[in-house]
Amino acid sequence: MEEDIQKPEPSFIAYSENSESKPTEENQQTHRNKQANLKAKPMAKPGFRHKEQNFQREDQMINEKLAMINVPTTNLSPIKYVEQKFSGRSRLFIGNLPPKITEDEIKTIFSKYGETGEIFLNQSKGFGFIKMDYSVNAERAKKELIRYNLHGRSMIIRNAHPPTIRVKNVPLFVSNELLHAAFSIFGEIEHAFVIVDPRGKPTGEGIIEYFKRSSVALAMKKCNEGCFFLTSSLKPVIVESNEPPLDTTGYTEATIRRNQDYYRERENGPRFATPGSFQFVYAERWKELYKNYEAKLQALKAEQFFEEQKLEAQMMSAQYDHETERLKEMLRIREIDRKRFKQDWEMRQRQLEEQCFHERHKFGDNGERIQDSLYVQASQLNNLLDTEEQQLQAQWRVADNQQPSSSCWSNSGSENSRFRPIKRPRRE
Repeated sequence: MEEDIQKPEPSFIAYSENSESKPTEENQQTHRNKQANLKAKPMAKPGFRHKEQNFQREDQMINEKLAMINVPTTNLSPIKYVEQKFSGRSRLFIGNLPPKITEDEIKTIFSKYGETGEIFLNQSKGFGFIKMDYSVNAERAKKELIRYNLHGRSMIIRNAHPPTIRVKNVPLFVSNELLHAAFSIFGEIEHAFVIVDPRGKPTGEGIIEYFKRSSVALAMKKCNEGCFFLTSSLKPVIVESNEPPLDTTGYTEATIRRNQDYYRERENGPRFATPGSFQFVYAERWKELYKNYEAKLQALKAEQFFEEQKLEAQMMSAQYDHETERLKEMLRIREIDRKRFKQDWEMRQRQLEEQCFHERHKFGDNGERIQDSLYVQASQLNNLLDTEEQQLQAQWRVADNQQPSSSCWSNSGSENSRFRPIKRPRRE
């Protein structure tokens, strides 16, 4: 624990005895508290942050690949698997090698059967791996190089099968194409298929062969830590490391070691036990033990099947209830949105009505002001005309008073009457 904690370098407070910046007791206590907090705070390991960033990148990559899968996953295009050069199926295991074997010697031996690729040797333990160009050439090299004498040792050659996982709880309607699309998010796949029985009915398991072992580790990690579904079914898949398929080469006589146990076992050949004999009694006991094992296994399978059916029924009921509650929640949210939309619409309508009312009132005020202005102008004009008329009448009255009383003027009253102003009627 102490190694994980990074100790800070000691810091000092520099001051002069004659200066006024000498720290007080309170400042020294604050400094000691800061140093204690630094010591108590554990520092992250150097590689921890790097691993966390790798995990985040893996999750981001997986999520991006999942988003690229088209939903619903119906009518998927068929997959045509073509054997690639130097694939995992063309990899061979070489055992019982001499300690001083070199890669050049291994390459010289296997180059007769095709092009060789990656070669790995563990000289201390006496084994290695080699990749041939194609699986056909790898099978031919394996058959022809059985018990090949290399520096006094007989080589053991077997197929080194590609990194493979077994997927359980595969739903009934999952095909090879869907299985390939689902698990390709963890890495490049060499071959993927759903296991079927002799009648062609899927058994609920599948096999995935990857090109890299890192893809196998990632798939097992993500599927076992989380819950990975392939369809609408809520039964998550279970991912396990797959046992390699049976090697048809088998265990030949040439590969058996001739030791004391070998010769003791080979003293007797194939035979039937005599009823009632010592061999027969113990053989029956062995058979009874296997029968009990099979009976217990069948009972366990039946109990497992019953529990699976029970959980399936509970899951369907819970899924129906969950879907009902989800629809209710969606309806409630929709109702809230409808009310909010209605309120917004009513508020917008009121705003429009108020705006129209203000516009009408504005135009009405302008009309009234225009009418008032015209009325004032008309009144001023009438007043002006009345004033001018009064002035003219006053001038005529003055003129009439100043006229001489002569016979010419008195006799010409009819002629002068035409020069008198005519009184205009007053404008109302």
